[in-house]
Amino acid sequence: MWYARGANGKLLPCDFPHWDDVYKTFRRWSAQGKFEQMHDRLRAQWREREERSDSPSAAVLDSQSTRRCKRSGSGRCG
Repeated sequence: MWYARGANGKLLPCDFPHWDDVYKTFRRWSAQGKFEQMHDRLRAQWREREERSDSPSAAVLDSQSTRRCKRSGSGRCG
């Protein structure tokens, strides 16, 4: 997750492996979808702990999570 936040890899803590090894592992795991898999497993474990179904039965969207571009068709939000 270090790279997911946009941190400079060369500033890793001393007890981490060499930054290049950490970066390569991050890239490989990202390409394999490992972070999404971890998230899904953690969510399922939490829901089980709370005695809920593994998958949510509903979702909530608000205006903050559904922003639109002012200029339609431009391909970019500005």
